[in-house]
Amino acid sequence: MLEPRTLRRAALVAVSVLFMLLSAGACGSKSSSSVSAKDAAATVAAVFDLPTDQETCLEQKFADQAGARQVFSGQDVASAGNLQQLGQVEAACIPPETLAAAITAGASDSFGGTLTDTQKSCLTNGVTGLDDGDRDKLLVGLVVSNSGALDSAGIAELGQVTNGLLDRCQLDIATTQTQPPDGTTPPG
Repeated sequence: MLEPRTLRRAALVAVSVLFMLLSAGACGSKSSSSVSAKDAAATVAAVFDLPTDQETCLEQKFADQAGARQVFSGQDVASAGNLQQLGQVEAACIPPETLAAAITAGASDSFGGTLTDTQKSCLTNGVTGLDDGDRDKLLVGLVVSNSGALDSAGIAELGQVTNGLLDRCQLDIATTQTQPPDGTTPPG
């Protein structure tokens, strides 16, 4: 059995790689204690490269959820309630297909465009097939983990989801090379 320190390190590596895969990157935090609905929506929209209608949806939902906006205020670790509100806002406006497209495109770019069609399809299907809890972990974690808003348990949970997706689709994060779908080692 792995030690907690090893698990945390593995989770941090997985989270770091997934952020690299989503080349858009998150706007980490704001220095003020109050973040506008428009700024919060723009931050999330930039991470997932969302179309205007989804950004507008986010802005409307953020207007009603001050706690969800508080996550972007620059506080050290966000409260569980605020993170839950952020997940609700994002889930209401970002369909699973949009999340899957963002992750698949980011992964493809990160791996130098070397993902096979099978791996792209696997990643897309893996993300769209996530249960609501794991989808929320991705939605929230990918937006806030660079800001320090997630505690170590949240980072570990996000790492489990990302590791599961990468392993399922045979994406080797240690070497940023892909493994062929037949399981053989790539040349070289």
